[in-house]
Amino acid sequence: MTLAMETVRCALCSSDSATTILVGNDFEYGLTGDFAIDECGQCGHYYLNPRPAASEISQLYPDNYAPFEAGVAASSRIRRIRERIAELIQFGETIRTVDQGTLIEIGCGTGEWLERFSRNGWESTGIEPSASACTTAKERGVDVVHGTEEALDEFEAGCFDRLHAFMVLEHTPDPIATLRRLHRVARPDATLCLSVPNFGHSSRSKYGEYWHSLHLPRHFHHFTSASIARALDASGWELDRLWYQPSLIDTWQSVSHQAHHAGKRDWRLRLLPFRSAINIAILPALFWLAQRRGSSRMTVTATRRGND
Repeated sequence: MTLAMETVRCALCSSDSATTILVGNDFEYGLTGDFAIDECGQCGHYYLNPRPAASEISQLYPDNYAPFEAGVAASSRIRRIRERIAELIQFGETIRTVDQGTLIEIGCGTGEWLERFSRNGWESTGIEPSASACTTAKERGVDVVHGTEEALDEFEAGCFDRLHAFMVLEHTPDPIATLRRLHRVARPDATLCLSVPNFGHSSRSKYGEYWHSLHLPRHFHHFTSASIARALDASGWELDRLWYQPSLIDTWQSVSHQAHHAGKRDWRLRLLPFRSAINIAILPALFWLAQRRGSSRMTVTATRRGND
């Protein structure tokens, strides 16, 4: 299927001066076409240009899109272990019950994170564009609204203590507008927690067009630590902490893309069935490396500036 495309300016500074630095394909769901990433000549932000038109966005996410699918059921003990590991990878700490209040997550998928926070005393709400993922989230007991980030406009100003956007901002046409929508519904001194791929990590240059975090053409924006900080500042948020997630998920997927689509054989593919066990076994080393050399995913925590 050929997508209708549109040419865009840089979403961070509105400049139309840009240079194409990489061209790649959709190695995951088979959309046809070459997709280019530009570097803004004024502020250095990286973004997809041209990109799928607004009328095509629903075509980018099939029903088998990974975040829309529920995880495998497990015993309560196994589930708790997995959750603690996921919390450590995402936040660098486990979820604390002492911090409770109202929480909203945009792009909540099947509601796994919201379910965890709800169990820890949070009054949680989600927004999710996938109807099937919404159904799964509701089956978990999660309060979820079917829609995009524009559904934030239906909430009263200043009604949330905590706001989540995990691997969402890179998908949005206008990340500054999304952050400002979150800012409007945040209470003074509310906490925003979001994650994005790290375009500045060395794995991007190592794997090139096969780098999993490119996620072409679904990722409209490609952030570095500097550009995500600029986006937050421009939308009324004060950056508190940047955490590099200790994970090999992008490495495994990048190796797979490279092997299957570039006609290469790689001994690491034989390890794919055991990747979860390997990730857990070397997790301490991944923590050490991520915090000293960065990683392919970043989690950012920011505080709402009250006067903006």
